[in-house]
Amino acid sequence: MVSLQIACVLIVALFLWFRAKLEAKPLHLFRRLFLLAAAAWVGENTCIRLYGFYEYSASWWLFLDKVPLLIILIWPIVIQSARDLGTCLWTGRDRPSVSKMALTAFFLVLADAALIEPISVRAGLWHWTEPGYFSVPPIGILGWAYFSALAVAVFERAQWKGKPWFEAWVLLVAPAGTHLLLLASWWGAFRWVNTTLPNWAPTILVWMVTITLTIGAIIKKTRRRVPPILLWIRLPAALFFFVLLALHAGESGFLVPYAIGFAPPYLAIFAVRFR
Repeated sequence: MVSLQIACVLIVALFLWFRAKLEAKPLHLFRRLFLLAAAAWVGENTCIRLYGFYEYSASWWLFLDKVPLLIILIWPIVIQSARDLGTCLWTGRDRPSVSKMALTAFFLVLADAALIEPISVRAGLWHWTEPGYFSVPPIGILGWAYFSALAVAVFERAQWKGKPWFEAWVLLVAPAGTHLLLLASWWGAFRWVNTTLPNWAPTILVWMVTITLTIGAIIKKTRRRVPPILLWIRLPAALFFFVLLALHAGESGFLVPYAIGFAPPYLAIFAVRFR
């Protein structure tokens, strides 16, 4: 667990170092990340205390109440990376609308969480008290996607309005909105299907989606819109989770093909971009 947490610190440091070089005013980047970290702590800590759906391993170094400090530092870079990619994926001269950016962040972070959660649970980093697939309830994956969409919407709105102070609204909008969306999702749908799901089903779904996205990325020449650096700075985190998977996969059944299914769209962009 010590080596794992050191790796997390290095991943965060590498991202901050290289991402700051892309920013005209790095202090603005650090301000957004700080606001994201604070909002993420409020949102996640209140979710754990109110719902009790999951709990972190006691092996993490430092906790802020119910949440490890490293987790609070990791999710802001996941969301920032999604926002960066979202800006590039839309065509046109003008920056995408607030709704487009929020929706793109939702799906990108949904994919990241769908990969991260089963591997992390398998490695014992945290555990869920509700059933699902690979011991993860689907609503657990939706939580960070909801939070990310709301946070990106606030930041995009601040940019459109030209009012940096508006970014501070993320401290209220993202946590409160996440709670509302989670409650609506739970009482409206997920509580009625709260059961153990067959692991082959999400594996097939992931491969159906990833094949479609990979073909689309090649046909639409996404490589022309995504700067290589935005993919390179995501690589350490991706390698981290695949190494974690290799160490803890064991007799995990469909977990390995499930996780591998997330790689083709990114590999396609890399391969075509540097051909």
